[in-house]
Amino acid sequence: MYTRGYNRERRLRTVEAWMEPLFGTVYTAAQLWFGMDEPPTGIVVNTWLRVYETLSRVRYFPTPCAAVVHAVLRECLGYARRVSGTVAETTEPSPDAMAVHAEKRTDAPSLDAVETPEILQRLFWISRLSDDDKLVVLTFLLVDGAVSTTARTLRRPRKYVEHRLQAAFLTAMTHESGADREADTWDSIRSALIEYATTVEVPEAKVTEARQRLLAHAARLDAEQRQRGPRWVTYGMAAASVLALAAIAYGVSGRSLTVSAAAPSALTASKANNLPPPVGNFPGVVLAQFRLAGDAPSTTELQHLAVTSSALYIPTLSTTSTSWPSITVEKIPFTGSGESLTAHPTPAGKMDLLPPSDSADSNGNTKHIGWVVKRWDFRVTGRWAVAVVEWSAADESSTTISQLYLLSLTTGKSSLVKTFDGGEQSVIAVGDGKVVVQTAVVSGGTTGSAAKSSGPVSLPIDVYTLRGDVPLQALGEAKQLAAPFGFMKNPVITGDRLIFQGVAGQVSADVGVDETWYGLSWDGQLSRLDGPPMDGRPHWAVQGTSGQPWWVETTPDDTDSGSIQVLFHALADTGGVNQTPAQSLAGPVQWFTVSDQYTAWVQQTDNVKQLVIGEPS
Repeated sequence: MYTRGYNRERRLRTVEAWMEPLFGTVYTAAQLWFGMDEPPTGIVVNTWLRVYETLSRVRYFPTPCAAVVHAVLRECLGYARRVSGTVAETTEPSPDAMAVHAEKRTDAPSLDAVETPEILQRLFWISRLSDDDKLVVLTFLLVDGAVSTTARTLRRPRKYVEHRLQAAFLTAMTHESGADREADTWDSIRSALIEYATTVEVPEAKVTEARQRLLAHAARLDAEQRQRGPRWVTYGMAAASVLALAAIAYGVSGRSLTVSAAAPSALTASKANNLPPPVGNFPGVVLAQFRLAGDAPSTTELQHLAVTSSALYIPTLSTTSTSWPSITVEKIPFTGSGESLTAHPTPAGKMDLLPPSDSADSNGNTKHIGWVVKRWDFRVTGRWAVAVVEWSAADESSTTISQLYLLSLTTGKSSLVKTFDGGEQSVIAVGDGKVVVQTAVVSGGTTGSAAKSSGPVSLPIDVYTLRGDVPLQALGEAKQLAAPFGFMKNPVITGDRLIFQGVAGQVSADVGVDETWYGLSWDGQLSRLDGPPMDGRPHWAVQGTSGQPWWVETTPDDTDSGSIQVLFHALADTGGVNQTPAQSLAGPVQWFTVSDQYTAWVQQTDNVKQLVIGEPS
C-alpha cells in the first residue's frame, strides 16, 4: 500500500530517524523469533521497507517503537509461514519448526554458540513458542512491558494478552535452570533485553543495505505513483469499464437480465417440490426446506443454528484436547432448498475461544483452574455472528465466567469483546443489528424466603449497535436504558422494542410477576403484554413481517411419543378483549426453535425427515 499524508522526503527522514535508535530492537526481535545469532537474510531490511510503506498508519500505534516492533514481528511471521508452507492466520504451537529451520541454515550460528550473549541464551525458549505467543511476548518485552500497550499494538483484548503471557512464562520456567527460574521475572527479563538491544552490534553490511534498499524502494514507489497518475483517474476508468461490460451483457441477452434476477425464489420453490409439503397451519410463509439425510446434523447439533432472510448458519463447538477451543460456522443458503442440508455448505468463519485466565490467591500463587464450556449460544444479525460462551471450573465449584465473541461475516475476523466475571449474572439479546446486555450483581444473601424476594441486584441495560467490520471496535459506546423493574428473563429483540418473559427474583405468593410478559421500547417505555404463564415449557417471542409480535409455545404431543405440538398466538397488551384461542401447527413435529424473527422445525412426513424454515407474518 502506497502511503498517503507524507511526501517522499518527509517519510524518508522519519524512517531514517527511527532507524538509528531502533535498529538494534529490530535485529534483537528477529534473533529471538528464530533462535539464531544471525536472523534470516532480508528480515531486517524488509522491516524498514514495511515501515516506510505503512507510515501513514503509524497513528494507530501507541508509540513509534510499537509500530516498528509490530512491523518486524509481521515480517518474521510471514517468513516463518513461507518456510513451513502455512498460510493460516493462526497456527498451532510447533515447538520444533524453527529448530529444524536453524539446522538447515548452516551459515547461521545457533544461540548455543559460546559467543552468544547470555540474555539470548536465557531467552532461547521464545523461539520454541507458537507464533501467536511470540507476537505477544516479544511485543510486551520490546515495547514498554505494559499489558495495555501490548493489547493496543496487537489490537487484542487485555485478557488475551494476559493469558498468552502467563502461558509463555510457564514455558520459560520449564526451560530454565533452577537459579534462573528463581531470579527471572518479566521486569528483570525486559531490563536485560532492552540493555542488550541498545548495545547490540548489528553487522554494518545490514545497516548499509537497509539504507540503500530504503532509498531505492522509495524512489520506485514514487515513480510508480507518477506513472499511474491521480487515484481518481484509476477509479474512474475501472467504473467506466464495469458499466461498459454491463451494457454489452444487457445488449446481448436482451431482457434476460431481468428474468434472471427473479431466478433464486423460483429455483427455491421448484426444488422444494421434491420434498413433502411442510406441516400446515403455519401463520406465515415457508422460506426453505432441507432433507435431513443420514449425515445431517442431529437436533442436538441444530440447537444453535441461526437463521437470516436468505440463509441459515450452523455453528460447531470444538473442545478437543489437541487443538485450541473454537466455534466453526457453516453457511447454507436457501437457494439449496429441496436438497440435503449437507449438500452445499460453505465456510462462514471461525471463532477461536479464549479460556479465562487462572486466578491467584492472597499469596500471589497461581491457582490452576481447568475451564470447560458449560453452555453457549449463537446468533447472527446483519453482517455479524455473535456467540455467548459460559465457562465453568472443572473442579465442579460454582465459579462461572461468561464471554461475548463477535465474528465479522464479511472479513472472517473474530475476537473476544466482553467478559463477565463470576460475581455477575448476565442476559444477552441479539437482533436487528444490536446487542443488548444486562448484568446483575449476585448478592450473597441468606437462604429462604428473604433470599427469594431479594433476587439479583440489576444494573441498567446496555444497548450496542454493531458497526463496521472490526470486531474489537464494533460495539462502540453503549446507550443505556434504566431498568428499575429488575433483571430481565429471556429477552429478545423484536425490531422496535425488547420483549422479555418476566423479571427474575420478583415473585409474590398470589400474583407471579414471572407470569407477566413485558415490552421495553428503545426510549425506555415499559408495557405489560398478555402471554402464557412461565410453567416450565419452552416459550419464545417473535415478530412477524407485519410487525405483529407472537408468542410461541411447545408442548408434548400425547398421541406421538417424542413429538411436540407448536402453539402460536398474537402477543398483545394486557387488558385486551375478545382474545382468540391459540392456533397450532396442523401436525406434530420432532423439534422446534426460534432464531431472531424466524422459526425452524424438524418434521417427518411420508418417511422423509426434513428441516423447515419459516417466517411468521
